[in-house]
Amino acid sequence: MNHHDKNPLYPSLWLCLCLLSLLAFPGSASTASTADKNSWHFDVFLDDSKIGYHHFSRETIDGAEHISSEAEFNVRFMFFTVYHYRHSNREQWRNGCLLKLESKTDDNGDQQFVKLSRDNQQSLIKTAQTQTSSSDCIRSFSYWKLSQLSESPLLNSQTGKLMDVSLRKLGKDTLLTPQASIETNRYQLVGKDIEIDLWYTQDHQWLALQSTTENGSLIRYQLKAITAETPLNRPPQQNRKQDQ
Repeated sequence: MNHHDKNPLYPSLWLCLCLLSLLAFPGSASTASTADKNSWHFDVFLDDSKIGYHHFSRETIDGAEHISSEAEFNVRFMFFTVYHYRHSNREQWRNGCLLKLESKTDDNGDQQFVKLSRDNQQSLIKTAQTQTSSSDCIRSFSYWKLSQLSESPLLNSQTGKLMDVSLRKLGKDTLLTPQASIETNRYQLVGKDIEIDLWYTQDHQWLALQSTTENGSLIRYQLKAITAETPLNRPPQQNRKQDQ
C-alpha cells in the first residue's frame, strides 16, 4: 500500500481510503441472463463529520457478476479542503474469481490506475509502475461475499498489490440505528497495516464497516436509509454494545 504524507492533519487517512476502494454490498447472485441489479449507497464519515460517499451497484448477467463502484471524499479544515479522494472501479467475476478489473484513483492529486485481465488461466495485473501475472484465482476485497474475504491474498484495487489478510469472527453484536437495534455478527479483517471491523446480518449480508487511523480518527461507512422495513438499508451508527 502507498503511504502519502501530503496531509499532516490526517497522516493515516490512506489506511482506509486505500482499502475502501472496496466493492462490497449485499445481494445474492441470480442465474437469469439479465437479472437482479442492486444499488447500495453509503455516506462516509471521519469521526462525526461526513466527508463523502461511496456508491455501489451489482448486476448478474449470464452467470457473471458485474460490480461498479464510485467514491468521492473531501476532508476540510476551517474553510479549506486538506484532502480529496476520487475512485471509480469496474469488476467482472465468474466462479468466485476476477475476470476483469479497471480502476482509476485520484488520491489527493496522485493519479493511479489498475487493470486486470484474465485469459487462458492467466491473470495480468497492470499499474502505472508495475506489471505482474499469476495463474491463481485473483480476488479483491469482496465484502459482498463474506466467505471470499478469508481467501488470502486479496487484490487492492487502488494499488494493484496482493495483500495477505485473515478474517476473524468476533461474535454477536448489536448495531444501533435511528430506527432500531439489529442483532449482527461482527468480524475483523486484519493484515499488515489493516484492521477493519465489519458487521453482517445473520444471513451474511453486509451492514457496516469502520476502522481507526493511526492518529485515532474513526472512519465508518453508513448505509443510507431506503425503507424503514428493511434493516440492512437502515443507516448503521457507531457500535454501542458488543456481546463477545
